[in-house]
Amino acid sequence: YSMPLAPRFSWDQDASSVGLSVLLPGGALKYTDIYVSDLVLKLNAPPYVLLLDLFALVDDASVVVKANAPEGTLHVTVQKRQEGLWPALTCENTKAALRARRSESMARKSESEAARSDQRRERRHQEEKQTLRAQMAVDDANRQILQDLKDKEKQREECALYESFRELKVQEQRLKASSSEGKARPQGQCHQQLQQQQDHHLKAVIATSSVSSEQKTRTKPTKKVSFASDLVSSMQPEVSPATPVATAADPKESQVLELSADGSFDLPAPPIAAALVKKLSETLVDRDIDDPNVDDYDDDEASSVLDSKRRSDTADLVSSGTPPAKADAKEASGTPQVAPPAIRASVKAIPQPRTSLQSEIHFTPRVFPTPSRESKAAEEEDWLLKNRKHLNKHKGLHGAGAYDISESDPMWLKAKGDDFYRSKDYCGAVNAYSEAFALAPEQSDLQITCLANRAAARLQLLDFDACIADCSMALSFIPDTRESSDSAAGSSMLVHYRLKLKLFVRRGTAYCRVSKFTEAKADYGVALSMDNQNMTLQDDFLQLVAVEKAQELKVAGDQCFREQRQLERAVSLYSDSLRLNPLSIACLSNRAACFLVLNASDKCVQDCSRALELLQRDPPAEAGGSSSEQHSLAFFSSGPAAGSVKRRMWVLKTLVRRGAAFAAMKDWERGALICVG
Repeated sequence: YSMPLAPRFSWDQDASSVGLSVLLPGGALKYTDIYVSDLVLKLNAPPYVLLLDLFALVDDASVVVKANAPEGTLHVTVQKRQEGLWPALTCENTKAALRARRSESMARKSESEAARSDQRRERRHQEEKQTLRAQMAVDDANRQILQDLKDKEKQREECALYESFRELKVQEQRLKASSSEGKARPQGQCHQQLQQQQDHHLKAVIATSSVSSEQKTRTKPTKKVSFASDLVSSMQPEVSPATPVATAADPKESQVLELSADGSFDLPAPPIAAALVKKLSETLVDRDIDDPNVDDYDDDEASSVLDSKRRSDTADLVSSGTPPAKADAKEASGTPQVAPPAIRASVKAIPQPRTSLQSEIHFTPRVFPTPSRESKAAEEEDWLLKNRKHLNKHKGLHGAGAYDISESDPMWLKAKGDDFYRSKDYCGAVNAYSEAFALAPEQSDLQITCLANRAAARLQLLDFDACIADCSMALSFIPDTRESSDSAAGSSMLVHYRLKLKLFVRRGTAYCRVSKFTEAKADYGVALSMDNQNMTLQDDFLQLVAVEKAQELKVAGDQCFREQRQLERAVSLYSDSLRLNPLSIACLSNRAACFLVLNASDKCVQDCSRALELLQRDPPAEAGGSSSEQHSLAFFSSGPAAGSVKRRMWVLKTLVRRGAAFAAMKDWERGALICVG
């Protein structure tokens, strides 16, 4: 770290402003930061720093900064609050006064910046509101324009509808006038003209209703059309005076037509049209019953036949003079209606339902049970290339297995166990290794690896007996390849040699944790004979011997305390044991009990506090200590597993002893806190 440099500068002034010119050589001009308040000017351009306490107040909002890159100079101009010339650029005063003056100026600067920020925020909010209102006004104007267009279109269509009604009324009056003058016309022309009027009327009504239904307009009040009943009566055929109740003038008041919600009128269908529809439907029904197996027909031919049939039926009704009611009664009398051959040939029967089929869908086989992702494609391809020999033998890839690869592939399960172990999920690692061991071939390298890894996981879980069993089984599976000279056997022997070394070390550690020091030293001795240059193994073996000696001293101290009641001798033995293994929780707790009996309360409190500190963490956690000696002692120190009932009993017993020591020291407050906890 280097001290900042003060740049060279010059200044000038007039009655209303102050100018400052700073020389910044090199590339310092590119990284310049300027801070100006009403009494402070600070310039930071590494490695240059300039701090000026101005003589009088200036307007910090009027700062003008100009940079001259070729010359490496920076020009700063600021306006004065009060006009006049300054005797000096900076204010001369004590450090404390200048510091207070500078702090007040910076506080005012912060307040002014906050006020400006609030003003900008309020101005931005007002601009957004105005913009939103203007947009809403534009939307309302566009909506009103569309509504006006809809209203105009609706009014135009209504006028066209009323005009068509008037034209029909005029035509009706002309027909009545021509009939009253006695102008006889052929009967066929009368029927044709009547049919044209009906078709024109129906087309006008359908077109008007379809246009009006597309427009969503307001429903207008009910309108009364006086000529509606006359229009309906004009559609009926003219009959002789002898025909009863056919077209006699109805003396009742004119019919009222209701305007529906979509802007159309509900007109009553003419009796002739109703009779034609009913007769045609019965004809089609008879056609379906008589001949259900009709071939396909031409739409144009069918429409022409139906139109001719409808016109002929209309002519029959008009020529016979039979009212629609009587025609209906005649049809209902039970006489079967048989459709003509032309009608039968023009109707197509409904085809039978199609036969159903079941389609099987086969998905592309996938090795991995997870969904396919592009981000994992490269990683999956790399894994498949590394394990392609094994995957060729895996039956689950060919669809023959009942489970997916995660449940039937030992290599996959072993890899999952490794992932669990690295993430410190030792229970999951044990389960994965167990499944892989069960699926792997008997006494194969994969089984040996799974046993070795499961032993390591169980050692972390403090399941020492199971760890010893796994190591022993794995060692029994490793073949003796010392007499083989094959190159493949040589590479396999090297792998087995390294694995055997790890197994002896793990089993020796487990033996030490269960206080079987003879077996532990035997395993570590074999490991040292296999790798006598490994300094870590040598240190671990020495610590193992020290832990064994400490355990012997601790047992001797227990005998002196329980049987002979030699408290001083027991304290001495416990102290010697703790010198060899300072992480022995049981030895600390027992020595604290001796101190409590000997009325050495302060020493009892110290031992209990140290024991509680060790009980709050697992022994392997001490591996993060400052020396390899503490690492080895932490790993070899025996103690109950974290969370076990025995460990909780140790904590409770140690708390009781420390509370008793506080009571002996008459420190009632701390003793009461321990009892409450």
